[in-house]
Parts: sequence; structure tokens; C-alpha cells
Amino acid sequence: MRGYCFSGRDTRDVMRCLIRRRPPLLPAPNPWRDPGHDLDRSVNGGEILEGLTRIIEEWPREKTAAKLEEARHLRFILAVAGYPEIDVSTRPFDWPIHERSLKALEVSRMLDDVEGASKDTSLRSSLLNRDMNWRWQGKRKKELKNMHNQCLELLFKQLRKLDGEGPDDRYRWQEEALLGALHGYDNNRIHAWWPKMDLLDGCESLFDIQQDGDFVELEFQFHQIQGWLNKMVPGFDELEGTKQRWLRGASLLLEAVNSEARQRIAALTGIGSIIIDGGGRVTWISPQSLKDKCEEEIWLSLKQFLHLSKSTARNSIRFESTLLNWSSRNIESGDFNPEVSDDDRGRSTSGWVTADYDFWFDQFVGLMPPCSLAEKTTHDSERPLIERIQSYPRPIIRVISECEECWFCGTADFFEGCEDTAEKGRAKAETEALAAGKPWTAADNKEAFGESMAKARKKKAFSIDSYIGMSGSKKSRASESKICSLHRLLYLLGHEQRVKDSSIRLPIGQESSHMRYPKGRDRKVLAIAMLDANSVGVLFRERCQEDLSKTELLDRKRRRSFRFNATWWGAFGGSLDDVSRGDRVATWVAAGDDVILAEYGQVSNPQGGRPAEYPELVIEDVLERLATNLREEFYEFESGLFLSYSAGLAITRGERIGALLKSSLRREKSAKNRWKTGMKGSKMLETEDGIREPERQEEPDDSDWIGDTKSIVVKGDTVADNSEGGEVEEFSTEFHDWDKNLIQEICKHYHSYLGDSPDDDDVFKILKRHHIKECDGAKTLCVLVPKLKSKS
Repeated sequence: MRGYCFSGRDTRDVMRCLIRRRPPLLPAPNPWRDPGHDLDRSVNGGEILEGLTRIIEEWPREKTAAKLEEARHLRFILAVAGYPEIDVSTRPFDWPIHERSLKALEVSRMLDDVEGASKDTSLRSSLLNRDMNWRWQGKRKKELKNMHNQCLELLFKQLRKLDGEGPDDRYRWQEEALLGALHGYDNNRIHAWWPKMDLLDGCESLFDIQQDGDFVELEFQFHQIQGWLNKMVPGFDELEGTKQRWLRGASLLLEAVNSEARQRIAALTGIGSIIIDGGGRVTWISPQSLKDKCEEEIWLSLKQFLHLSKSTARNSIRFESTLLNWSSRNIESGDFNPEVSDDDRGRSTSGWVTADYDFWFDQFVGLMPPCSLAEKTTHDSERPLIERIQSYPRPIIRVISECEECWFCGTADFFEGCEDTAEKGRAKAETEALAAGKPWTAADNKEAFGESMAKARKKKAFSIDSYIGMSGSKKSRASESKICSLHRLLYLLGHEQRVKDSSIRLPIGQESSHMRYPKGRDRKVLAIAMLDANSVGVLFRERCQEDLSKTELLDRKRRRSFRFNATWWGAFGGSLDDVSRGDRVATWVAAGDDVILAEYGQVSNPQGGRPAEYPELVIEDVLERLATNLREEFYEFESGLFLSYSAGLAITRGERIGALLKSSLRREKSAKNRWKTGMKGSKMLETEDGIREPERQEEPDDSDWIGDTKSIVVKGDTVADNSEGGEVEEFSTEFHDWDKNLIQEICKHYHSYLGDSPDDDDVFKILKRHHIKECDGAKTLCVLVPKLKSKS
């Protein structure tokens, strides 16, 4: 991973930092290993201060020094935490492949490398704790200045020690730069907000998590995300070329909800209260006094994450152009709040009113994936089965407003009307044949109708942009469309994000794009890779439960989560920077450690009967670089543990996007099996529930492994169909609560997976894969088809 660099800085100052770099004098404890092990990464205090200054300087919109007191402090804490705005209303986890996101995460990771107020934690954790404690104690305004100055003093004190600098009555130039960016040089600001370095003595305990035992651990989580993505992406073959828009839009939508939840948590209990962030979930700690308020705000975030006036994350500003077009097209199609009069709507210069947004988002809630919000509890395997499943987070879909006819929700047919067009084409072909004196048979009828139908369906699919109502389409057919507000938004968001992503890794030299574009030449998708990190849960398992206090365990968990995210995205972004300038390899989905990459390129047109020629691919270079970066950057684990990934790579020879997606998914599953088979006997397969087994024994080929890393990629055609349980329907029934009769009914339904005498652990694994749909007071339980191997 590359270090933080600053263009435009005095070269001598940068060189001075590099010359003074040395092994850290104040290493923080290693959160991945037993107590007594420290981190050993070399960082430089002056470089950290420069990084924080640049983040504050580049904060979008109003200058930080012009903000009010609490807002200035909040920006400082968000920069420390690695959650600053890197674009308007956009934070690093909102756009993790952006260069500014990678730099912000790296600066925060460096702060986590340094010892904090005590030897038991990091400087990053200490600063976040001080801010969090102030919020938990009521955000008393009269204490804000002292609290903020204490944070700055601790930062300066520890980084001076790190760089071997002794006490001094003058600020270092990097300290002064940070203070100038934060507060400005006004005399009143200097006297009140530039620290005098005299507030820390005897205050070290303020940088620990306070209220030991008087807080709860809450978790908001999306469930069954992959199944939801498959459901929301239309499966029509004719729409294969647009699947990446739906897929990218759906992923972005979930990220926007998590961003909203994250910002509400930060406002209520402090950004430092977030313990786990990623994988479709946010886990945080809250004092008992704020628990009910937290739960209320998080549930509201599902309806308000893009709201014009109610979004804490201000996502409506981030997606302003898209939302303006989206709302206009919804109204054009007749999808709006029926209780709003035409006069009221006409008075709005933009053509919509807040009541319409409320109406659309009431529909959204019922179309989102199942989600849960609960206090975290232990799922003790010794407890009775019913108690275990009752304590498990309850994934719920709350249907407030039913989605009516939509082509892509399965309640209407996108290709309606194509039969009439096909019949006209068949009749025309018959008339022309008879006029030419040719016989016309039933087989001719069938063939002509089929050809005409294929053309009609292809023509309508080609017009999808106009039915959606994209700004760039020649004509809007939104008034003729049957598309729910959510599917329309997914498409528009996916398109916008694709354009934005394609603009951030521009060529920086003659050879950097790997492609010289002729004028007017379109690009095609040449390859798709799906990849997923291996056995991440094994890495995160705490192995020191007996030796540490509750707050120490929470701090270790928080640091592991952040360090994983920062290092993962740094390694990932570095692999794209090094290989894929000029948008050669695009990131379609970047949801934690689940990633979908696609390579674009130009295919030469076949001439004289020759087959099409495809350019050499660079996506394999990206995968190889990522595997190498992960091996080099994730070095903090105990012996026998490591981070790697499994990937499936599909390379086109004429196939379209849909076929490539299916092929890469099938190969990714095969790669997982091969990795688990090849890792037999490794610590990486030792979970709390036993040894992880592959779904099917598949021995890896030598060519599957990426160099000398532990990552694996499957790209050959020797992959068996890995579909699961297609012949078994999902279990569904009216739900009141868990009881023995209900569980027996589920076991009977999934007998082929469980056998005659299943143990409680296998039954629990099946029961966990459920969600509850609530609509008008009625509850319906759905238990998904198991992932377990069939036992019959």
C-alpha cells in the first residue's frame, strides 16, 4: 500500500519527514494477537499531522475554520476516525475506491498504530473515547472547549514522542498548520482553541471508555443480501446488457442506508461508539439512556436515507441530480402520492413535494432486504433450541405500502404488447410468402412468429433507458412505463455511480491507460470477476475472552474492524491504481469483502469471416496485485492466520453480461470449495462451530493459486453446476412465535437436508436463514432453502 503523499508541499519538508522516519517509539498493542504483542509498522508523527491537515483543508463546501465550535470539533474527530467527507456528503465507506477515501483511511490507520493515553490502546481509540464520553454525558457545551483541547494536546504529545521531539513552548509547523486549518489565526481563536498543553495531567482516564457496564451493544444488519440482489436485478436475457446498472444501484442503495445509520449513530453516541462497520451491518455501543432513541432513529433511517430534509447523512445532496430526475419521472409515470392535489404539486417548482417522497419511501421499506435491529446477545449452543432462535436477531420486512404493478417486481410483464407486434410480423411474412406463390405451413407460422417476437422483445429492451426516463435518452417514455419507484431509482443510481467511478482513475502518462482510444469506438465488457475474502470470521474471533475486561474487548473489536477495512481498501485501491488507469477495470460492487470487477475493452470487428479479436486482459494483473498486497499488508495476525480471497473469473468470447455474471459466480463458488479443500488442516478453517468443510470436495489445480499467495482464482471451464436446492421450495407460513410444532414442521419440509434425526446445531443453521414479513398486523415466516448439503 502506498504511503500518504502531498502534492504541492515543500519538497524539503517531505524529505525531512522521510529522513526522520524510524521504527515507532510508541507502538500501540496489536488487537489481533494476545496482550503483550505490539504493532511493528513504522509511522511518522509529522506525516500524520500533515494528513489530518490536508483532510480538514479539503473538506467540501464551507471552510472548517468558518464553522461553529461543535462543528469544528466534529470535523476533527471524523478525520481522526477515518470518516471525513471526501466529496459532498460522501465519506470513505460511501466511495471506498476513491483516492481521498484511501488517504483518509490510511491517516486514521496510522493514528491507530500509535500508543494512546494508556499502553492498552491506540491514539485513535483514545481520541474517539474522549469525544464519545462527552456525548454520553450530555454534550455539555461548557466542557466542549476543554475536551477538544485535551484531544489536541494528547495528539501533539504522543506524536512528538513518536518523532523523538521533546517538550517545547512553540508549536511544530505541522501542529500549527492543523490548528490554522481547524480554527484559523484569529486572535480570539488562538487564545481559546489553540491548546496551551497544560490540561492533560491527571486526565488520562477521560480517554478510556466510561460507564463500564452501563451500556449496551446494538446491531443493525441487513440479511440475505445476495438473494435480494438476485431478486432486484431483472433476469430477462434481453436486458443482460443493463444488469450492471441494477446491480450497482442495489449495492449503492444498501450502502446509502448504512451511511445514514452511521451518521445518526455518530450524532447520538459518537463515531467512536461504532464497534463493527461492514458486511451489511453496523454494531455500536450506547448508554442505556440513549438506547430507545438510537433504535427509533435507526428504524427511521430506512425511510429517510434519501429524504430531502430528514437525511442526517445528506444523501439527497450527494445524489441531487439523480433524485431530481427520478422524482420527475415518477410523477410523469403516475407514481405519486394520491393525497396531494394537483394544485399543491403544481406550486412546487421542481414538480414534487415532500409528501411524494414519504409515499415513495413507504414503498421502499417493503422492498428492501430483511433487516434486524437488536441488542447483541450470545447464542450459547448449550441453551435449548427455541431459546437460541428466539435470541437470534429477527430479520424483518415491514410492508407499509404495497408495490402495485411493476414490470420488475414480477407483478406485470415488461414485454407485454410484444405478442401483438409478433403476430403482425408473422401475418406480414405469411402475406408476402403467399403473394410470392410460396406454400405456408404451421412450421412457417411458428418460425415467423418466433423471429418476430425475438425482434420485438429486443427492440423493447433496447428502449429501457427511455422507459426509465434517463436524462440522456432521446425520448422519455416514463408515462408509458410500469416501473416502481425503487427499481427506477436502482437503475438511475447505478448509471450515475458507473459514470462517477469511471472518472477517478485517469491516465497519468503515455502508457498509463493501457489503451489508446480511437474516436467514436464503443467499449465492451470483456471479463467479470467475483471475489470474496476467505474465512474472515476466523480472523475476527476473539481469543482472549478470559484475560481482558469488557471495555478492553470492545476496543480490540473496534480496532480490528477498522484496521481490516482500512487495510482491505488500501490493498484493493492500490491494485487498481497500479494496473488499471483509464477505467480499464471497473468496480461494479464494492460491499465489504464482496467485490465484482469488470474489464472493459475494444473488440475488433471480424472481417472476411474471421473471428473477432479480443485484446489482452489486465484484470488478471489486478487480481494478482491484490493477492500480493493482501499478503504484504495483513501481517499482524498470529502464526497460521492470514487473509486471502477466492475469485471466479469469466472471460467473454461473445457472451453478454448476464452470462458472464452467472459464470463468474459459479466459478467463485468452485474457488471457495477448492480453497477449503486445499487448506485442509489449516487454522483458517477452525471456527467456533467446528471445522469448515467445502460443500463439495474439489482439489485445486496448481494453476488456480495466485503466485506464492494463499489466494485462488478459477477461470477454466471445469466447473460443475453448483446450484443449491433448486427442487425445494422455500418454507412459508403464518407466524406468531417459535414453538416445537413450528420447528418440527420446518424440519419435515427440509427433511432431505436434515435427515431423520438432525442435531440441534444443524436445525439452528436452517432456522437462522429466515425472515418475517409484517403487513397490516399479520406476520409471515419465510425460511430459506438451506445451504447445508443434502443428507438423503
